[in-house]
Amino acid sequence: PPVPPNSDAPAPDDGDRIPATDDPAPEDCDRILSSHLESSSLSTPSESSSSSCHQSNASESDEPAVAQPDIQNARGARTRRAPGEWWKAPAAMLVQQRNNHTLRATQVTIPKSISEALDSENEFCKEWAAATKAEFDSLQHNKTWELVRLPSGRNAIQNKWVFKVKSDEKGLVNKFKARLVVKGYSQRPGIDFDETFSPVAHLASVRLVFALAASLKLKLRQLDVVGAFLQAELHEEIYMVQPKGYISHDPSLVCRLKKSLYGLKQAGLVWNNTINLFITKDLGFKRLSSDACVYIMRSKE
Repeated sequence: PPVPPNSDAPAPDDGDRIPATDDPAPEDCDRILSSHLESSSLSTPSESSSSSCHQSNASESDEPAVAQPDIQNARGARTRRAPGEWWKAPAAMLVQQRNNHTLRATQVTIPKSISEALDSENEFCKEWAAATKAEFDSLQHNKTWELVRLPSGRNAIQNKWVFKVKSDEKGLVNKFKARLVVKGYSQRPGIDFDETFSPVAHLASVRLVFALAASLKLKLRQLDVVGAFLQAELHEEIYMVQPKGYISHDPSLVCRLKKSLYGLKQAGLVWNNTINLFITKDLGFKRLSSDACVYIMRSKE
């Protein structure tokens, strides 16, 4: 503020003065005022705002209109229905692949027990049940055992069901297989078995057979004996508990084995004795002393 005359306050120094802005000339003020009055007389504030809106709408009319969703009043349109059994979808797909013969062996989970195989939640419980029944019927038809009372002082060996899937050269499943195996580790030497050795062919003998076939232009044939160990008869008294899933009306009975089963200590030995007797006596071959798995026959031709 300007210092009044005759004041004792010192006059401000030039360095403390605030520079004043340049005031517009009087003719500029008249021109600005007249232009403002003209614009206000032509349009009211509401009209000016509406005209600006019309201009913006006109400029936006060139672009395609996009429908905006009503988020405030939006409601879900989901169709209500009962939940699907999602947990059965993979199992159903595997069963369908099995029926279409496109199931791979790597897709099948091998059960570890008969209770797990026959569980209703197992997608292949029907296939495993059919496999166990086929194996049991085969053992019954082969007269592998007879049900008796366990003599005092004797031990009944436990058994177990072993499951496996067989596949072709493409890896596709072609058979579900079950096998009843004896837990031979519980056998007692001198009581349940004596000898266990069975011969194996020497590799040199196998090479010799292939070399002779190639030099003489002979044909080689191979065969597989189905249930080989089950064909051999036992001479020892061996008792086994009844297999799970196929227990007779009297659970106290046990199976006295009349023929060999997989898992027995002497299974390989008794099978070798059986096949040796068939080849030498029935077919007329002679076993070599250098290799017990090679047989020859001298032809008159």
